[in-house]
Amino acid sequence: MNKKLNLLALTERLIKQEIRKSLLIEGTLNLDEDVDYIFENGGFKQFYDDVKMGRLPDKREILRGEEIWFKNLNSSELPSETAKKAHAINPVTIRCGISFYESPEYLPYSNKINIYIHGDYFRYFYEEIPKENFNQDFFKRYMSYINSPSQLKGTIYHELSHWIRDSLNNRHIKKHLGKILTDKIKPTDYPPEIYAKKVQRIFDMGKPDSYMTNVEIDAIIHDIIQKKRDTEPDRWNEMTMTDLIEEIGVINTTYKRVSKKYKEYIDGNGVQVKPSWRKDWAGEFVKMLIKRMSREGLLGDNMKRMSY
Repeated sequence: MNKKLNLLALTERLIKQEIRKSLLIEGTLNLDEDVDYIFENGGFKQFYDDVKMGRLPDKREILRGEEIWFKNLNSSELPSETAKKAHAINPVTIRCGISFYESPEYLPYSNKINIYIHGDYFRYFYEEIPKENFNQDFFKRYMSYINSPSQLKGTIYHELSHWIRDSLNNRHIKKHLGKILTDKIKPTDYPPEIYAKKVQRIFDMGKPDSYMTNVEIDAIIHDIIQKKRDTEPDRWNEMTMTDLIEEIGVINTTYKRVSKKYKEYIDGNGVQVKPSWRKDWAGEFVKMLIKRMSREGLLGDNMKRMSY
């Protein structure tokens, strides 16, 4: 009898584990079709093809810091069923191009998604590299690492996931950002440094950095989905978390930023954290990624821990 009960208990536990696993894996979005559509039809594929052929961005426009627009797309064009559901609730314009002043972002109050290649990279080439050292091969190698198609597709995945989560989950991102509209917190009511801290505190949602919030961790996971999509399975299982940090731009910049907060972290009220309260925020950030990647079945064989 006890053996039967133990067997039933074990079976029930295994069933619950499988159900839990399936539910957690469904926490990610499959937007492969949409990412490819934007890359190919938003002008980015043509841009990278031009770079491969040695046709570089116009030097005069780059040095003037002018935005270069490729194309505007509408969310109605996106092919996935998930994107179609989001479009029915919250249609957006998807702006594609090169920008010096704006970052890629989902703007719920403007109904826009901005997907940009950072123009500063090009300015660096035209301003800083002596003519005798400048050549198209060097430019193309730089592009393949810093502004590679894979990095850009990760950015597209990241911002699309924000839009879809917001659209299908009761506009939670829009509502949260609504807390910093000028009719809620007026810049004229506070000194600039206090206003900036109040706004940043809302963005950070109680975390030491906004990119450690659940909203941003979820979007970063979709960057990782694209990276895995572009990586051979054997290579993925060889990669470490250090490799992942180095090769995905948003993870790299966040890791470096929160590493500094180990020494200088100030809480949302502008109070200096006592030394005994200091935490290894970079380590916490990596642990958050590993935990979520494990849930979603994204961890390679060598990514289960990180040595510091």
